[in-house]
Amino acid sequence: MSQSLEFNIEPYSHSHDAGLAAMWNASDQQWPGGFTKGVPMTAARVADWMDKQVTLMRLVVTSPAGEVVAYGSLWDEPSQRGRSCYVDLLNVHPDYQARSLCRRMLTSMVDFATEHGYPRMTIGTWSANLKAVPLYKKVGFQW
Repeated sequence: MSQSLEFNIEPYSHSHDAGLAAMWNASDQQWPGGFTKGVPMTAARVADWMDKQVTLMRLVVTSPAGEVVAYGSLWDEPSQRGRSCYVDLLNVHPDYQARSLCRRMLTSMVDFATEHGYPRMTIGTWSANLKAVPLYKKVGFQW
């Protein structure tokens, strides 16, 4: 059995807030300029942030021990509601990368978009994100 199958992909809920805070803090240096901008994430800060989001779906990946190790969100494109959606945010904890977790989240998002009639789905990243671009191409996104 593949290592990635030991991990669960599930919809986000507030029960994940503390785990997401820990994941973002551990992942901070992977983002240009840092993800947290020098202010460590807390469960309360994550909860407030999530309460303000209006997404099509938010996914978390949990390890066999229940630790939150990845996050992804899919949004409806404001200028093309119901016709185009986009992957707003993807992150995998540095200790859990190279286990196909991001690929599994992306596949779930593509399936969701297809099932809900979205003819277009986009994703973006910064040009120096050399880890992500090959994955996005494998999933079917084009540069």
